[in-house]
Amino acid sequence: MKKNKKTNNVSWFQWTQSSEFLKGIFIFVSLLILLILSVFIIWKRYTERVEGQPIPLLQTSPPQQVVQTIEPPPLSPREELKLFSDRLAALENRMNQQQQIMLTPPKLVAIELLRAVLKGWLPLETLKTYLQKNAHPWAQGLSSTLVPINESKTYPQLEALLTLSPVQLPSMWERIKRKIKSLVHIRKLDEKGDYQEGQIEDAQKALQAHDIQKALESFEKLPPQEKAQLSAWKDAAQDRLTLEVMMKKLILELTEG
Repeated sequence: MKKNKKTNNVSWFQWTQSSEFLKGIFIFVSLLILLILSVFIIWKRYTERVEGQPIPLLQTSPPQQVVQTIEPPPLSPREELKLFSDRLAALENRMNQQQQIMLTPPKLVAIELLRAVLKGWLPLETLKTYLQKNAHPWAQGLSSTLVPINESKTYPQLEALLTLSPVQLPSMWERIKRKIKSLVHIRKLDEKGDYQEGQIEDAQKALQAHDIQKALESFEKLPPQEKAQLSAWKDAAQDRLTLEVMMKKLILELTEG
């Protein structure tokens, strides 16, 4: 009996040490690990899906309130009369304002537009459009006077335009003569005591004093070569003089009634 038991123990030990037993153990452990991983993956996906979905909550919508229109109480005859008088007064004020605008003299409007044009606030086309829409004879006369004028230059613009463009580089001797001439000014006087020959500086000083008439007179005394180079300035200055004379004429007519 003891011999058989011993024999069984030996055979069991030999079988556990065999390659088939080890192979079976390896397969079992592998299947167990795969089973555990599958269960973990399924659980993980389930929890993520549940967390991603919003949890519906039972929300009770508030009871809709029934809006009832509350009618104002009827006004008394005195209150209705006061309300009517207030509306009538507001309407009269509007009509008075419109009448004051309509009664504004057209010449005054033209003067203000012309003043804005001379200061460079408005383009000249604005004044032309206003005069063209005005049927008065004086407006049509001014409109025809403005036809050849395209734009109005301000005094700073005229002063910047009053510069000579060098045609060619002067020689050394000419530069020395200009330097000496700038230091010593010798000019002849006429019978009235004015300079017979003008300089650009004289016209520039007149522009700084906003005297366009004197600037043009100084321009006429310049040498012929300088006058030819500054012909564009003369045209712009002449247009400016025309607009200033026009405004003075309108102001005089308005004051005389």
